[in-house]
This record gives sequence, structure tokens and C-alpha cells, in this order.
Amino acid sequence: MNKTKKYDRLFNKFIPYLNDIGISTDILIDRIWYFYSLFKGISKENIIDILVEDRLGKDGMREYPHLSFFTKHYAMSAQDFITDNSLITTSLTNRILYWRAISKDFDLNKSNAKSSLRIVLAFLNYPDVESVFIATGINCEYLMKLVKNYVIPNVNIVSHPKSGPLM
Repeated sequence: MNKTKKYDRLFNKFIPYLNDIGISTDILIDRIWYFYSLFKGISKENIIDILVEDRLGKDGMREYPHLSFFTKHYAMSAQDFITDNSLITTSLTNRILYWRAISKDFDLNKSNAKSSLRIVLAFLNYPDVESVFIATGINCEYLMKLVKNYVIPNVNIVSHPKSGPLM
């Protein structure tokens, strides 16, 4: 089990979430800390939230393909964070064209062990390019919290003059 002594106070608040979704080894938490430190060093805003995407592999074991941190105005992500150092940062402020939820055994509020959720975002400047966030089990509830806090408030309600508001 990971000791929190080497992490800062803000990162320590993410440890219960990581444990909830099955991340408790020093190796994985240290890798997440590495990206947290990188993003903290380049961000002008405090990191408020985290999402570690998860899915069930063919062997039934959880896989963690993508890591994201959220500030008031930005999403900062590391794809294939376990093996790669690929980083991307994007502004969320009034830039979301639409979002779509695809769920299984999840009513967008209460999850169970069989729940899965896929959130698809399209951005104003790139409507043909979609960003996808995935979650299983309890992580579906965490992902929906992020949708409510960061996605819905940033859907641009005047994104298409002929269609009117999207919400």
C-alpha cells in the first residue's frame, strides 16, 4: 500500500479515488504523481480533479489507458500514461460543441460492478474530431461528476446559428 508522505497535500486528496478504482500499487501511483507534477509545473491554475480511465481487458483485469487532470479551465491528459509520455492540454471554456453518453448498466447516477460509461465530446473548432473518456464500475460515477463540473458548463449554447441552443 502506498505511503502518502512523498506527495503534496493536493495530490494526497486523489489517493482515495485511486484506491476506489483499484490503483493502490506504488508503481502506478508514482507514475500518476509523475504526470501530476509535470502538469502542475506548467499549469497556471491549480489541479482540481483527476480521472484515470479504466476498462476491463479480455482477461477480465482492469486496464488504465488514459489519465486526465482538470483545472477550472483546462483538461490536461496523458495517453497510454503507463508506458508513454504523450501529453496534451486543451481549454474547455465554452469550447464544447456537444457531448454524448453511452452507458451500460449505469443510469448516470448509481453504478454497479457491471457498469460502463463512454463520454464523447466534440469541440467547436474541430467538430469532426471527438474526444472519448471511458470508465467502468464505480469510476462511472466519478466520470459523470466530471461531466457535470467541466463539460456541461462549457457547452457553447450559441455554437450553431441555425440550430439554436444545444441544451
